[in-house]
Amino acid sequence: FSRPLEDLPFAKEIKAALRSLELPLAATVLLACGVLAGETLEDDKSLLSMLAQAESAINYVFIAEYVLRWYSRNLEGRYLLRFEMIVDLVSFLPFVLQQAGLGQFREITFLRLLRVLRLQRYLRSLESFESIVGPVAGSVRPYQLELARVSSSLFAALFITAGLVYVVESPYNPNLSNYFQTFYFAVTTLTTVGFGDVTPVTPQGKAVVIGAILIGAGVVPYQISKVVEVFIDSTRKSVACTRCAERTHPPGANFCWRLLP
Repeated sequence: FSRPLEDLPFAKEIKAALRSLELPLAATVLLACGVLAGETLEDDKSLLSMLAQAESAINYVFIAEYVLRWYSRNLEGRYLLRFEMIVDLVSFLPFVLQQAGLGQFREITFLRLLRVLRLQRYLRSLESFESIVGPVAGSVRPYQLELARVSSSLFAALFITAGLVYVVESPYNPNLSNYFQTFYFAVTTLTTVGFGDVTPVTPQGKAVVIGAILIGAGVVPYQISKVVEVFIDSTRKSVACTRCAERTHPPGANFCWRLLP
Protein backbone atom coordinates (compact mmCIF):
# COMPACT_ATOMS: atom_id res chain seq x y z
CA PHE A 1 0.00 0.00 0.00
CA SER A 2 2.99 2.28 -0.37
CA ARG A 3 3.10 4.76 -3.20
CA PRO A 4 5.75 4.28 -5.93
CA LEU A 5 8.53 6.84 -5.90
CA GLU A 6 8.06 7.64 -9.57
CA ASP A 7 5.06 7.86 -11.86
CA LEU A 8 4.34 4.74 -13.88
CA PRO A 9 4.78 4.98 -17.66
CA PHE A 10 1.91 6.87 -19.33
CA ALA A 11 0.13 7.31 -15.98
CA LYS A 12 -0.36 11.05 -16.51
CA GLU A 13 -1.52 10.54 -20.08
CA ILE A 14 -4.08 7.93 -19.00
CA LYS A 15 -5.35 10.23 -16.27
CA ALA A 16 -5.81 13.05 -18.79
CA ALA A 17 -7.54 10.69 -21.23
CA LEU A 18 -9.97 9.54 -18.55
CA ARG A 19 -10.74 13.16 -17.73
CA SER A 20 -11.58 13.83 -21.37
CA LEU A 21 -13.91 10.81 -21.41
CA GLU A 22 -15.98 11.84 -18.38
CA LEU A 23 -19.09 12.59 -20.45
CA PRO A 24 -19.30 9.25 -22.32
CA LEU A 25 -18.46 7.40 -19.09
CA ALA A 26 -21.29 9.18 -17.28
CA ALA A 27 -23.61 8.30 -20.17
CA THR A 28 -22.49 4.66 -19.85
CA VAL A 29 -23.56 4.70 -16.19
CA LEU A 30 -27.04 5.89 -17.17
CA LEU A 31 -27.18 3.27 -19.93
CA ALA A 32 -26.21 0.59 -17.40
CA CYS A 33 -29.07 1.70 -15.15
CA GLY A 34 -31.48 1.39 -18.07
CA VAL A 35 -30.17 -2.08 -18.95
CA LEU A 36 -30.59 -3.24 -15.36
CA ALA A 37 -34.18 -2.04 -15.38
CA GLY A 38 -34.92 -3.61 -18.77
CA GLU A 39 -33.68 -7.02 -17.63
CA THR A 40 -36.70 -7.30 -15.33
CA LEU A 41 -39.03 -7.46 -18.35
CA GLU A 42 -38.87 -11.23 -18.59
CA ASP A 43 -41.57 -11.66 -21.25
CA ASP A 44 -39.52 -10.39 -24.19
CA LYS A 45 -36.81 -13.01 -24.82
CA SER A 46 -35.20 -11.17 -27.75
CA LEU A 47 -34.94 -8.00 -25.65
CA LEU A 48 -33.38 -9.94 -22.78
CA SER A 49 -30.77 -11.41 -25.10
CA MET A 50 -29.82 -7.98 -26.40
CA LEU A 51 -29.71 -6.53 -22.90
CA ALA A 52 -27.49 -9.40 -21.70
CA GLN A 53 -24.96 -8.55 -24.40
CA ALA A 54 -25.13 -4.87 -23.52
CA GLU A 55 -24.66 -5.72 -19.83
CA SER A 56 -21.51 -7.70 -20.59
CA ALA A 57 -20.07 -4.90 -22.73
CA ILE A 58 -20.83 -2.30 -20.05
CA ASN A 59 -19.17 -4.40 -17.36
CA TYR A 60 -16.02 -4.72 -19.46
CA VAL A 61 -16.00 -0.92 -19.83
CA PHE A 62 -16.37 -0.51 -16.07
CA ILE A 63 -13.57 -3.00 -15.40
CA ALA A 64 -11.24 -1.28 -17.87
CA GLU A 65 -12.03 2.12 -16.37
CA TYR A 66 -11.41 0.78 -12.86
CA VAL A 67 -7.99 -0.64 -13.78
CA LEU A 68 -6.97 2.45 -15.75
CA ARG A 69 -7.96 4.81 -12.94
CA TRP A 70 -5.90 2.77 -10.50
CA TYR A 71 -2.95 2.67 -12.88
CA SER A 72 -3.18 6.43 -13.44
CA ARG A 73 -2.70 6.79 -9.68
CA ASN A 74 0.47 4.69 -9.87
CA LEU A 75 -1.25 1.60 -8.43
CA GLU A 76 -1.47 3.29 -5.07
CA GLY A 77 -3.19 0.91 -2.65
CA ARG A 78 -4.91 3.65 -0.69
CA TYR A 79 -6.65 4.86 -3.82
CA LEU A 80 -8.64 1.61 -3.93
CA LEU A 81 -10.15 2.52 -0.55
CA ARG A 82 -11.76 5.69 -1.86
CA PHE A 83 -15.56 5.66 -1.89
CA GLU A 84 -15.91 5.92 -5.67
CA MET A 85 -13.44 3.09 -6.26
CA ILE A 86 -15.28 0.82 -3.83
CA VAL A 87 -18.56 1.62 -5.60
CA ASP A 88 -16.92 0.90 -8.96
CA LEU A 89 -15.68 -2.50 -7.76
CA VAL A 90 -18.98 -3.51 -6.19
CA SER A 91 -20.94 -2.53 -9.31
CA PHE A 92 -19.21 -5.13 -11.50
CA LEU A 93 -18.23 -7.68 -8.81
CA PRO A 94 -21.16 -10.07 -9.56
CA PHE A 95 -20.14 -10.10 -13.24
CA VAL A 96 -16.50 -10.87 -12.41
CA LEU A 97 -17.45 -13.72 -10.09
CA GLN A 98 -19.75 -15.15 -12.74
CA GLN A 99 -17.11 -14.92 -15.48
CA ALA A 100 -14.61 -16.59 -13.16
CA GLY A 101 -16.90 -19.61 -13.00
CA LEU A 102 -17.62 -19.22 -9.31
CA GLY A 103 -21.39 -19.31 -9.75
CA GLN A 104 -24.28 -17.05 -10.68
CA PHE A 105 -24.37 -15.28 -7.30
CA ARG A 106 -27.93 -14.12 -7.83
CA GLU A 107 -28.04 -13.24 -4.14
CA ILE A 108 -25.65 -10.33 -4.68
CA THR A 109 -26.78 -9.15 -8.10
CA PHE A 110 -28.62 -6.37 -6.28
CA LEU A 111 -25.17 -4.80 -5.79
CA ARG A 112 -25.44 -3.66 -9.40
CA LEU A 113 -27.93 -1.09 -8.14
CA LEU A 114 -25.01 0.78 -6.62
CA ARG A 115 -23.67 1.61 -10.07
CA VAL A 116 -25.92 4.67 -10.01
CA LEU A 117 -23.64 6.06 -7.29
CA ARG A 118 -20.86 6.21 -9.87
CA LEU A 119 -22.44 9.48 -11.00
CA GLN A 120 -21.20 11.08 -7.78
CA ARG A 121 -17.67 10.87 -9.19
CA TYR A 122 -18.51 13.66 -11.62
CA LEU A 123 -19.98 15.92 -8.94
CA ARG A 124 -17.03 16.10 -6.56
CA SER A 125 -16.01 19.59 -7.61
CA LEU A 126 -16.66 22.34 -10.13
CA GLU A 127 -13.77 21.04 -12.24
CA SER A 128 -15.17 17.51 -12.50
CA PHE A 129 -18.66 18.87 -13.23
CA GLU A 130 -17.32 21.20 -15.90
CA SER A 131 -15.74 18.22 -17.66
CA ILE A 132 -19.30 17.08 -18.44
CA VAL A 133 -21.41 20.20 -18.95
CA GLY A 134 -19.00 23.10 -19.21
CA PRO A 135 -16.87 23.22 -22.36
CA VAL A 136 -15.44 26.55 -21.24
CA ALA A 137 -13.60 26.62 -17.93
CA GLY A 138 -15.44 28.69 -15.35
CA SER A 139 -18.80 28.49 -17.15
CA VAL A 140 -20.45 26.46 -14.37
CA ARG A 141 -21.76 28.22 -11.29
CA PRO A 142 -21.59 26.71 -7.77
CA TYR A 143 -25.39 26.62 -7.44
CA GLN A 144 -25.59 24.61 -10.66
CA LEU A 145 -23.25 22.02 -9.17
CA GLU A 146 -25.38 21.84 -6.01
CA LEU A 147 -28.52 21.47 -8.13
CA ALA A 148 -26.88 18.61 -10.02
CA ARG A 149 -25.98 16.98 -6.72
CA VAL A 150 -29.58 17.20 -5.51
CA SER A 151 -30.86 15.74 -8.79
CA SER A 152 -28.29 12.94 -8.64
CA SER A 153 -29.17 12.14 -5.03
CA LEU A 154 -32.88 12.01 -5.84
CA PHE A 155 -32.30 9.76 -8.83
CA ALA A 156 -30.00 7.49 -6.81
CA ALA A 157 -32.54 7.23 -4.00
CA LEU A 158 -35.35 6.39 -6.42
CA PHE A 159 -33.25 3.95 -8.46
CA ILE A 160 -31.89 2.03 -5.46
CA THR A 161 -35.23 2.02 -3.64
CA ALA A 162 -37.04 0.72 -6.71
CA GLY A 163 -34.40 -1.96 -7.20
CA LEU A 164 -34.51 -3.17 -3.63
CA VAL A 165 -38.31 -3.25 -3.65
CA TYR A 166 -38.16 -5.31 -6.84
CA VAL A 167 -35.72 -7.78 -5.28
CA VAL A 168 -37.84 -8.45 -2.21
CA GLU A 169 -41.35 -7.98 -3.65
CA SER A 170 -41.36 -9.37 -7.21
CA PRO A 171 -41.53 -13.06 -6.20
CA TYR A 172 -44.66 -12.44 -4.12
CA ASN A 173 -46.35 -9.29 -5.43
CA PRO A 174 -47.78 -9.34 -9.00
CA ASN A 175 -48.22 -5.56 -8.86
CA LEU A 176 -44.45 -5.12 -8.45
CA SER A 177 -43.23 -7.74 -10.90
CA ASN A 178 -40.79 -5.57 -12.87
CA TYR A 179 -38.52 -2.64 -12.25
CA PHE A 180 -40.72 -0.04 -13.93
CA GLN A 181 -43.62 -0.86 -11.63
CA THR A 182 -41.38 -0.58 -8.58
CA PHE A 183 -39.93 2.70 -9.87
CA TYR A 184 -43.45 4.09 -10.15
CA PHE A 185 -44.09 2.92 -6.60
CA ALA A 186 -40.83 4.51 -5.38
CA VAL A 187 -41.70 7.86 -6.97
CA THR A 188 -45.19 7.99 -5.49
CA THR A 189 -43.85 6.92 -2.10
CA LEU A 190 -40.83 9.20 -1.77
CA THR A 191 -42.79 12.19 -3.05
CA THR A 192 -45.47 11.40 -0.42
CA VAL A 193 -48.17 11.24 -3.11
CA GLY A 194 -49.02 7.66 -2.19
CA PHE A 195 -52.01 6.79 -4.37
CA GLY A 196 -52.34 3.49 -2.54
CA ASP A 197 -52.90 1.50 -5.74
CA VAL A 198 -49.67 -0.45 -5.13
CA THR A 199 -48.38 -1.50 -1.72
CA PRO A 200 -45.62 -3.84 -0.49
CA VAL A 201 -46.79 -7.17 0.90
CA THR A 202 -43.59 -8.48 2.50
CA PRO A 203 -41.93 -7.28 5.71
CA GLN A 204 -38.69 -6.74 3.78
CA GLY A 205 -40.46 -4.52 1.26
CA LYS A 206 -42.04 -2.44 3.99
CA ALA A 207 -38.65 -2.10 5.71
CA VAL A 208 -37.07 -0.86 2.47
CA VAL A 209 -39.79 1.75 2.04
CA ILE A 210 -39.44 2.99 5.62
CA GLY A 211 -35.67 3.25 5.28
CA ALA A 212 -35.92 5.11 1.96
CA ILE A 213 -38.41 7.61 3.38
CA LEU A 214 -36.23 8.30 6.42
CA ILE A 215 -33.09 8.77 4.30
CA GLY A 216 -34.93 10.93 1.79
CA ALA A 217 -36.42 13.09 4.53
CA GLY A 218 -32.95 13.80 5.91
CA VAL A 219 -30.71 14.06 2.88
CA VAL A 220 -32.84 15.79 0.26
CA PRO A 221 -33.96 18.82 2.34
CA TYR A 222 -30.36 19.39 3.42
CA GLN A 223 -29.11 19.37 -0.15
CA ILE A 224 -31.93 21.65 -1.32
CA SER A 225 -30.97 24.10 1.43
CA LYS A 226 -27.40 23.98 0.13
CA VAL A 227 -28.65 24.90 -3.36
CA VAL A 228 -30.54 27.90 -1.99
CA GLU A 229 -27.58 28.96 0.12
CA VAL A 230 -25.09 28.74 -2.73
CA PHE A 231 -27.48 30.48 -5.12
CA ILE A 232 -27.98 33.37 -2.69
CA ASP A 233 -24.23 33.66 -2.18
CA SER A 234 -23.68 33.73 -5.94
CA THR A 235 -26.07 36.68 -6.34
CA ARG A 236 -24.45 38.78 -3.67
CA LYS A 237 -22.09 41.46 -4.77
CA SER A 238 -18.68 41.10 -3.20
CA VAL A 239 -17.81 44.46 -1.63
CA ALA A 240 -14.65 44.85 0.42
CA CYS A 241 -15.02 46.24 3.95
CA THR A 242 -13.43 49.68 4.29
CA ARG A 243 -12.05 48.71 7.70
CA CYS A 244 -10.48 45.29 7.10
CA ALA A 245 -10.93 44.54 3.36
CA GLU A 246 -12.95 41.42 4.28
CA ARG A 247 -15.50 40.34 1.63
CA THR A 248 -17.60 37.92 3.71
CA HIS A 249 -19.53 40.35 5.90
CA PRO A 250 -23.32 39.82 5.78
CA PRO A 251 -25.14 42.25 3.45
CA GLY A 252 -26.24 45.40 5.27
CA ALA A 253 -23.80 44.91 8.17
CA ASN A 254 -23.21 48.16 10.06
CA PHE A 255 -20.19 46.98 12.00
CA CYS A 256 -17.01 45.15 11.10
CA TRP A 257 -16.92 41.74 12.80
CA ARG A 258 -13.13 41.75 12.62
CA LEU A 259 -12.90 45.05 14.52
CA LEU A 260 -11.36 44.46 17.94
CA PRO A 261 -13.02 46.15 20.95
